[in-house]
Amino acid sequence: MPQRYFLILLITLFAAGCRNSNTVVISGTIENPKGEHMKLWRVGVDKTELLDSVKISRNGSFRFRFSSKQPDFIQAGYSSTEFITLVVHPGDRISVGFKGQPLHNNYEITGSEDSEKIRLLDARLRSTRYKLDSLRKAHDEVVEDPARQHVADSIEAKVVDVINEQRNFSIDFILKNLGSLSSIMAVYQKFNEESYVLYETRDLQLMKLLTDTLSVKYPSSQQVKAMGEDLNREIRNMQMRQFSRMVEEMEPSELNPDLTDINGRRIALSSLRGKYVLVSFWSTESPDCIRNNLELKELYKTYNRRGFEIYQINIDTDEDKWKAAVRFDELPWISVREDDPANLKYAYIYNVQSLPANYLYDKEGEIIGTNLFGRTLSIKLEQLFGR
Repeated sequence: MPQRYFLILLITLFAAGCRNSNTVVISGTIENPKGEHMKLWRVGVDKTELLDSVKISRNGSFRFRFSSKQPDFIQAGYSSTEFITLVVHPGDRISVGFKGQPLHNNYEITGSEDSEKIRLLDARLRSTRYKLDSLRKAHDEVVEDPARQHVADSIEAKVVDVINEQRNFSIDFILKNLGSLSSIMAVYQKFNEESYVLYETRDLQLMKLLTDTLSVKYPSSQQVKAMGEDLNREIRNMQMRQFSRMVEEMEPSELNPDLTDINGRRIALSSLRGKYVLVSFWSTESPDCIRNNLELKELYKTYNRRGFEIYQINIDTDEDKWKAAVRFDELPWISVREDDPANLKYAYIYNVQSLPANYLYDKEGEIIGTNLFGRTLSIKLEQLFGR
């Protein structure tokens, strides 16, 4: 074969391979199907969209073919209530064999390691739910009988054991599969509508470890980004709960900053009762704080006359630099500074972990929000004052 023709053939084959590199094929069989069509949905963060619907052949076979540029969560089944979940990667060739009804109870899968892991996760959780249902039924039969209280206590202990076993299984699964998208499913598994398998505050550390790992491996994944947002929200909620408990244990005077402003006047936070007040901590050394101040200026301009005030506490050691920054940026709100920047009393009391940080007070002096920035703060103020 002449060399130039061989080169053309090689380029053509390479181009064809590139064109098909994103194609996913999902095929399989169903024993005794109860529906005429098998459907496929792409699972998004906010919605699930129908990808395709194919007719199941007389011998129970079906086949899907679609393009996917990045890993996707896919549901395959008869309806939005009867399906299995798959993780597909570009170029996957997946085969599924359904052995009975309902679909998720008995199926086999090849060609997708992540999807097989999800099958194992679901199977383990179904087994746990079955055990819990059986224990609760047994408990209901004896709980009203004082003579059998010891039996009820024993059943309750078994329920706790089963719940802990499932939780430990999920933790072990995630730690062994930090690079797998299937671990996202483990994070969000529930015993029922109200109860997550991973329910303890310390589980947030596991969630962060998983998020950090998957964010590097799949930086464009919407599911990974959404999990990161959930993590940040839960951390903020946890900090708010911790702060609320700390506030309850404090003397009222401890959480009432009384500091010197840029003009040398002492101003107490309590003097602002009757207004919504944002207590903000910042430093001139932080670019994030500077950007945040520019956003706050717009909000202050909109809401100050309607009863919104900012009590901003600076933590810099250089007093002159602080005053110069306030004047240069024309910060219009109350600007005060810690009395002893070497011993940050109020930053410690407020449990400030990073800058900028803020706490939103209502008119009665109760904290109603923490670390609200950008659009989140804007929406909160719109709710309080209206547009």
